[in-house]
Amino acid sequence: MKLRLGIIGCGRATTMFHLKAVEEVEGIEVVAVADRDPN
Repeated sequence: MKLRLGIIGCGRATTMFHLKAVEEVEGIEVVAVADRDPN
């Protein structure tokens, strides 16, 4: 069974570090991301 993960606040640190780290962990699936700034 996978852990389904949602990330709130998708700034530079998320795209540069957190998502890359999550991709390397088996059993985690990112299913949602949200940020108040659409850019």
